[in-house]
Amino acid sequence: MPDGTRRGDPFYFGGRSDLISLCASNPELVKEIVRQWSEKCPMDDINGNENDTAGKCCCAVCLAADATGDDVGRHARAVEAFAAKSNTWWRALGSLSTRYAIFWKALLEEGRKVRPDCRVIGCVYANYSEPPVPGTKLDANVILRFCPPVMYPWTDKKVRYFKDVWQGWSATGASLMMRPNFTLDGHNFPLVYYRRYADCYDFARGHGLVAMDMDALTGTYGANGLTTYVIASKNSSPERPLAALEKDYFSAFGSSAAVVRDCYAQFERASEAGFAAADPDDTIEGGNYCDFMLSAYRVFPPALLEGACAKLVAAQAAEQDALAAQRLAFVETGLRDALLVLKAQRGFANYKKTRDRRLFSEAYAELLAFRKGNEGKGYLNLASVDFYESRHWPRHLGMLGPSARELGGWELNLNPDPTAGKWVPQKELRHWRADYNGIGWYRCRFTLTDEDARFFNRLVFGAVDGLPTVFLNGILVQDGHPIANPGLAWRTPFALEKVKAFKSGKNELLVKIDKKIKGRRGLNRAVYLDGKD
Repeated sequence: MPDGTRRGDPFYFGGRSDLISLCASNPELVKEIVRQWSEKCPMDDINGNENDTAGKCCCAVCLAADATGDDVGRHARAVEAFAAKSNTWWRALGSLSTRYAIFWKALLEEGRKVRPDCRVIGCVYANYSEPPVPGTKLDANVILRFCPPVMYPWTDKKVRYFKDVWQGWSATGASLMMRPNFTLDGHNFPLVYYRRYADCYDFARGHGLVAMDMDALTGTYGANGLTTYVIASKNSSPERPLAALEKDYFSAFGSSAAVVRDCYAQFERASEAGFAAADPDDTIEGGNYCDFMLSAYRVFPPALLEGACAKLVAAQAAEQDALAAQRLAFVETGLRDALLVLKAQRGFANYKKTRDRRLFSEAYAELLAFRKGNEGKGYLNLASVDFYESRHWPRHLGMLGPSARELGGWELNLNPDPTAGKWVPQKELRHWRADYNGIGWYRCRFTLTDEDARFFNRLVFGAVDGLPTVFLNGILVQDGHPIANPGLAWRTPFALEKVKAFKSGKNELLVKIDKKIKGRRGLNRAVYLDGKD
């Protein structure tokens, strides 16, 4: 690191140990990788990939290997940005591609001592995307996963950049695997970029493409089937011209082909226009693939999707080919989901502004009900969109009725025995102390009228990070985490149904949480009383 320590980047996912940037110039690292490979899997390729991180080593040998001639200046700028706690401090180092080219070449040479026909897999990524210094030579047995920072909105300039960078790495003699990240873009919306994809694919195929890796497809099969179809077809029938692939796709809709073609033409125009007021650095909210849904309305206004849905419904009613009618319904389901996401996001934006949850709760509940009723159709990778939505949307609000009531005034006691220790307002400790690892208790006291005591029969937890045991008025109502995947407990809401321990007058809710890992936070989101209206 710029401060001289050897550790994970503290400003990148808290320095997670699986996201370590390596000291690529260290010959002992090369020997250790090959040693582990030779002991565990000498039949496989040698893994020279780092995992989802930029290059960051600032040691003198690594800096010299970059061959920029500005080692002192780059290092000083990185130190300054690191001291300012910038999470992009590593950009001050410039391109690190040459050090990684040397690293992969060294891995191949060391690996050939064990197995002469071995191969090394590397990655063109982040600040080692640009081609290395001219004259750098690699071997065809160095296979590079090509993943440069090219994302939506697509432009001619970005396509040229893709081709230039590809050609630069191809000139080294390495083999290239196309592994684009831009297929992550678009959330569940009809973000049409198949022409751009086909252009890049055809260029790559003519300049050293040896393999494909499509792990970043998001599965928007309903709303964006055309792009997905072209991606699949280019891999299976690369010689077929794009016009033939378009004809294939639209002909699947029978006599309604022209209707579907017209819808996609509108989506393509909207996609090409991009964020009308977007900053090229994607600084607007929702200006990157993780958060696209936050600003999707800038690209796909509700009226555009509503009009397309209406056309597809009408075409389905008139279509005499039963299979074509089913396909029309499949596309309309995908677009309807996108419309409901726009509606939920409008409600969420209002919630952030006013703290009135009702619009969001109603819209989100409608979206969840729609997905539950249609998930068997395979129109969308629901796990993918849920992952990105839950980064922003408080999912528990979609589980609440109109009369739900948030519980406040929580106290926290970091003692295994709730009758001992000290109860303090939760805000004093915020959640858990970062260095605490064990059992603690949350306590909330509230008063109910006779009518409330009869009405409330649910407890909705926004999220509990740790293993909960819940007592209401001394009665055990939940023992253990009710969600299927405890690893996602920190962000997964749940409801305790048919709770019968509420009473008129004073009530006490106790939540015991057994926290095995330091740094987790107990009650991670709000808790609500709710009932069935």
